[in-house]
Amino acid sequence: MCDNLKICDNFGKFAQLLSAKRKRYRSLTVTCVMGTWRESQIMRKMNIEQVREYTLSLYGVTEDQPFGDDIITYRLEGKIFVCLWLGGKYDMKDAEPRFALKLSPERNVELRDRFTAVTPAWHWNKRHWSDVYYEQLDDSLVEEWISESYSLIVSKLPRTVRERYM
Repeated sequence: MCDNLKICDNFGKFAQLLSAKRKRYRSLTVTCVMGTWRESQIMRKMNIEQVREYTLSLYGVTEDQPFGDDIITYRLEGKIFVCLWLGGKYDMKDAEPRFALKLSPERNVELRDRFTAVTPAWHWNKRHWSDVYYEQLDDSLVEEWISESYSLIVSKLPRTVRERYM
């Protein structure tokens, strides 16, 4: 830690910035390097149970396993918007934890260009579905994309049904 009082006076401003970030990161380490306060961050990442819990927390979502024991689908009014791979012997792609997520074609292209952890979905329409390797991403991104997929499904529902979810 820094012993220089003039430098440490700047810590008050830095602490305000840190408090806003604490919700986003598991831990923050603060050090003083050559008179400048710096932070080291560890991103919060979701595990398979957190993905499941978050998805089920959305109003009206149900889960089932129509494709076998190694995949859980999450539906709204019978329409699938997330397909979570549980791991198993029938994986033809790789062993990384992932889920398939339905988004607009434009959004899928954008996310695939920006993130290596987002790829065209295996065994799904690659225009509308992307595989998301959630353990490689910050949990806020994963939650945002699941909510976006949910909203896409809500927007496609008939008006009378859609009103229940808005």
